[in-house]
Amino acid sequence: MKKILTLFVLFVAFNGFSHKYYVAIANMEYNEKDQQIDVFLKATAHDFQHLMEMTFKERMDLDTVSQNKKYSSFIESYLKENFIVTSLDQPASFEYIGMEVTERLNIFFYFSFKEVLNPKKIKIASKFLFDFFKDQQNIVHYKYGEQTKSVTLVPALSVAEIKFD
Repeated sequence: MKKILTLFVLFVAFNGFSHKYYVAIANMEYNEKDQQIDVFLKATAHDFQHLMEMTFKERMDLDTVSQNKKYSSFIESYLKENFIVTSLDQPASFEYIGMEVTERLNIFFYFSFKEVLNPKKIKIASKFLFDFFKDQQNIVHYKYGEQTKSVTLVPALSVAEIKFD
C-alpha cells in the first residue's frame, strides 16, 4: 500500500507542473481620457518562468524578478518585441508598467500603448511564448467604448486586425 501511495504522490507531483493547454489572455481597453490602450496580460507563471530560466540558464523565483534590473529589462524588452499594436501601419508606443505573480500561480503583466493613430482599427501581433510552446494560444480581448472584440493568435497566425464601426 505504501508503494502505491508513493507512486501516486510522484505521479501527481510530476503532472502537477505540466499542463495540456498553453494560453495567455490579454485584456485591452481603450482609455479615452489618456488616449491610450491599457493592457493586462495573464499567463501561467511557470510557463514564463521556463522562458526566463532558458534565457538566463539559471533557476529563478518570479516573485523577486522585478527587483533585479537585468531581469526587469529583459521582461520589458520581451513584451515590447512579442506584443505589438499598430494603427494605420504605425506601431504604437509601448510603455511597460510592471508585473505581479499571484498566489494561484498566474503572472500578470501591465503595459500600455500610446500614440495609437486610430484606436478603432488596430492590428495586434502577439508571439508571446510561441518560441517555447508550440501549442501556445494568445487570446486578445479589446474593448473600445461599449464594444468588445476578441481574436485568438497561434504560431501559424500571430497577427490579427480588430476594427470597430
